[in-house]
Amino acid sequence: MPTREEWIELKNLSGKDLDLNGWQLKNKDEKIKIVLEGKIKKDGFFILERGEDALAEIESNFVFKGAIKNENETLFLFDKDCQLQDEVFANLNWPAGDNLTKRTAERKKDFVWQTSQNPGGTPKAENSQGFIENEEGEKKPRINLSFPSEVFGEKEFEISLSVSNLESKSYDVKISVESDNQILSEIFDSNENFWQSSNYYLKEFFTGSSFSGNFRLKIKTKNFIGDAQIFTKIRDSKTEKIVTQYSDRIKIKQDETIEVTTPPSSTSQPECFKILITEIQIWDNVSNDNDFIELYNSCPASVDISGFQLKKRTSGGSEYSIRLLPQGSIIPAKGYFLWANSKYNVGADTASSETLARDNSLTLLDLNKNMIDMVAWGNGENQFVETSPFPQNPEKGQNLGRKWSDVLGNYIDTDNNQADFSVQNPTPKAKNSVSQ
Repeated sequence: MPTREEWIELKNLSGKDLDLNGWQLKNKDEKIKIVLEGKIKKDGFFILERGEDALAEIESNFVFKGAIKNENETLFLFDKDCQLQDEVFANLNWPAGDNLTKRTAERKKDFVWQTSQNPGGTPKAENSQGFIENEEGEKKPRINLSFPSEVFGEKEFEISLSVSNLESKSYDVKISVESDNQILSEIFDSNENFWQSSNYYLKEFFTGSSFSGNFRLKIKTKNFIGDAQIFTKIRDSKTEKIVTQYSDRIKIKQDETIEVTTPPSSTSQPECFKILITEIQIWDNVSNDNDFIELYNSCPASVDISGFQLKKRTSGGSEYSIRLLPQGSIIPAKGYFLWANSKYNVGADTASSETLARDNSLTLLDLNKNMIDMVAWGNGENQFVETSPFPQNPEKGQNLGRKWSDVLGNYIDTDNNQADFSVQNPTPKAKNSVSQ
């Protein structure tokens, strides 16, 4: 957009009215540094416009000075306590939007960026269904990356990548950790079985309209400590044209005592080591996105599940990473660990933008990618399942919960989802309501 037509919209998802006095919005070089004033109602909008004529027919809440760049730009939103609340990167360009047609960049309900359906976007209103790329209804490629928020110098770590809505072609993949245009990482090429600089693409890495897989990276040096950025680019192998890309912030730390990807030895975990999926919520009476997955540690000692991974398969059998569990993910003895959708305020230990739905299935993988538990419900295709899926999809206000045995003093685990689970009342991070 012309600089005189620039504006930024904030939405309050906190579940209560918010006082924005003292909040700050800054860009990368701090040429835009805004100290906000005013309030934003629950589920309400707050518009910042550049100059007083950026939005002719919409009353803004705040007027700012300074232009937002089309590339090599970042916006940060801090609360009154200087805690980072949100950020968006335009390292090569913005993740969505079209400067030629004046369609805006807007977020979907899962927080993934999309281009607005109509020029000018939807200021102070709910976002659109998104711009359709062509008459056949093909949408822009979707990319999702799951990675640890903190990594360590000269240590391996693992990320999960899923891409969909592609044309059925052959694609190259590039994943890198960078700071000030310096490549800090190496990536393991599993097709060629060697490590290479993240400066280079993994050539013809996959073929088809979608992809989901894991990658091993490592920081090449111990000398860099601080914030960096992780980039992912997918390009057409034949034309070498980038079809989709993603970037986010990642922190590099120095800690000699932590091995990110070393599997636990026989002495580092209790002999009874067994982590179970014990409760699943796919929606509630408030929102279809109010999802969670509960894990339970049946051991008499705490267990470190850092680097473990939750995956799902949809009703059609497509596989996605829900979350690669971050460093410091510990389940206390006889205790619980909770993943939730990032919009659901339920006291989760970790979160991501992924969602659950009817006829899905789940698995929990350890550091060696062994499936240590699986749960399926409904009638999905190619499910992660133990013996037989639980046949019923829980209704709103109900959850799928593992049965508790008062005799055993533990959850029932016969490796049969149909027998081990039942429809129950929600009890996140507490003993399930059905016993036998």
